[in-house]
Amino acid sequence: MNKKKVIRWIVILVIVVALTIGVIFGVKAYQKSKLVADVVPVSYLNYGNYEYMESEGVVSNNASQYVYVSPSQTISEVYVENGQEVKQGDPLLAYDVSSLSLSVEIKRLEVEKYGNEITATQREIDVLKNTTPIPDTLPTPEPKPKKAEDSYLYLEGSDLDLVGPETVNPVFYKGEGTKEDPYHILCSMECEIYGSFYNAIKMEGYDIVLDITEDNKESGIVDSKVLSPDSIPTFYSDTSKWSLLTGCEVVELPMELPEGYTSAELKTMIEKKEQELKRLDVSKRKAELQLKEMEDSLEDGVVYAQMDGTIKDLKDPENIPNDGSAFLVLSGKDGLYVKGNVSELNLDQIQVGQSVTANCWSNGQSYMATITSIDNYPDPNPSYWGNGNPNVTYYAYTAYIENPDGLQAGDGLTLTIDDLSSGNGGIYLQSCYIRQEDGKSYVYKDQDGKLVKQRVTTGKIVDSGYAIEIISGITEEDFLAFPYGKTAKEGVTTKQQEDGNIFY
Repeated sequence: MNKKKVIRWIVILVIVVALTIGVIFGVKAYQKSKLVADVVPVSYLNYGNYEYMESEGVVSNNASQYVYVSPSQTISEVYVENGQEVKQGDPLLAYDVSSLSLSVEIKRLEVEKYGNEITATQREIDVLKNTTPIPDTLPTPEPKPKKAEDSYLYLEGSDLDLVGPETVNPVFYKGEGTKEDPYHILCSMECEIYGSFYNAIKMEGYDIVLDITEDNKESGIVDSKVLSPDSIPTFYSDTSKWSLLTGCEVVELPMELPEGYTSAELKTMIEKKEQELKRLDVSKRKAELQLKEMEDSLEDGVVYAQMDGTIKDLKDPENIPNDGSAFLVLSGKDGLYVKGNVSELNLDQIQVGQSVTANCWSNGQSYMATITSIDNYPDPNPSYWGNGNPNVTYYAYTAYIENPDGLQAGDGLTLTIDDLSSGNGGIYLQSCYIRQEDGKSYVYKDQDGKLVKQRVTTGKIVDSGYAIEIISGITEEDFLAFPYGKTAKEGVTTKQQEDGNIFY
């Protein structure tokens, strides 16, 4: 075969290959041109745009206001007596403003410490998320065995299972450890508590009052912390330390991670820290509410009645209870009340005076109610029925029904607060609309009639991973496609669905 024939066959082969490749790409391009991706407005997908909160409640014929006084507060005057009828807005008691100022400062310190704990925990989460895991095949170190004595409660002065500076060792000074006569222990504000101390209370059934003192003497008590088996939600690591003042776990900073964590171990550690962060956030907001309550009283030192009612269980101002019980109880007198629950995610969006729509299960009628009070503490037995997330903390609120015709005590109601601001605020997308590539998050967005990959910056995760905050990258005016399936490709033609009526 001469040289010209060889060249001719090479040219023919190149042409055939080029035509084949062209046909393949042409077919693919044709097929892609026929694909259409439905896109939905971000404003429809935005999980943060819910505008109401539902819960269930039961009608009662009265409500109660509890007034608690800490040992650091001095009552200058009591305006009521047991059995007295009072009107909403009537003064109940007055504090000595100087003593109230000390309580306010202590509570401000508590809020500040929660903030520091939140910052430290978030820093730990960031460290863990940026830690490169080791192969899963490496052996996992065995946990250190617990000492048997760590499970017992010590009450012999400095041997007490609390820690703190040697000059302010906790001192057990009275009590039998029962609910009626709890152990009393003098502690400084700097004291910390071992997890084994909490575990002993929960296992052995002790009731204990930790009296916080400035001079390690009974005469110098400024506040008290009441501990009982029911107040401790779980068992803790025996060697963990917890702040007496805030109840937060003491974290040594900076956190030094031992080398060598598998992906599963890192995931578990991150989940644990995120749960801790959530608990700290709830505790901080609870402390902030208590601080606001104190600051409101600080203006004139007076506590006012929140409703019409009768004074009950008024204590002696010279012998303020330090077992966690209320100094006085105001029991509602007239009208009908109902208790509902609000999620921690919505707690800062409701307030006293806000309207609630109550729909009666038995007669089908609707009633207007007004929120009269909101609890400062999480409800230990909330009703999770409704449109709220059952995995978050709930707070009870009391609402008053002015025109209760047709209602009676015990009737069940559906309670709706429908004038909330727009939920979490910002943009929260369902997790399924966000994909990951090389550790970065992206969505498929409509741009000039075609799908494009759009990088997004994500923030906090809500509802146990159901939705993720979008900090930047898209707006509510954008349209997004479901990022899975054969149409989830860049360049695919889009079709906008204004009503968001798409199901996958």
